[in-house]
Amino acid sequence: MTETRGGDSGPPSVPTLNRDRLHDIERNVSREFLIEIVALFLSDVALRLERLSDAVKAREAKRTTSLAHQLQGSAASLGVLRLRVVAQRLEELAEQDDWGASDETLARLIHEFQHVRQALATIGSEPLVHE
Repeated sequence: MTETRGGDSGPPSVPTLNRDRLHDIERNVSREFLIEIVALFLSDVALRLERLSDAVKAREAKRTTSLAHQLQGSAASLGVLRLRVVAQRLEELAEQDDWGASDETLARLIHEFQHVRQALATIGSEPLVHE
């Protein structure tokens, strides 16, 4: 059974991180570069979530779908799986003008980002590649 936390942010079958993706980045480039990418990702997502929250509150479907789609791409590139899935769901809901569900999904997205921050916080302190 997959671990869930109170108010689970996404489908329980989707893990928070694809550790293999993180291992690949570390192995192919360097640990220092991975740490830098993680820091940039966290900073970028925090800013995108602020903009996304504003777009959802303003009920701006086009802006919401665009920002949610961009967030999916960022998450996918680093292997942040559950955040990508929740962002994809928000994009779909905004396209359908389902703002009640969009509000709930945005809250799930913000919660998931907090979980991702905690999961990625260990990147700088423990080796990912085991040789």
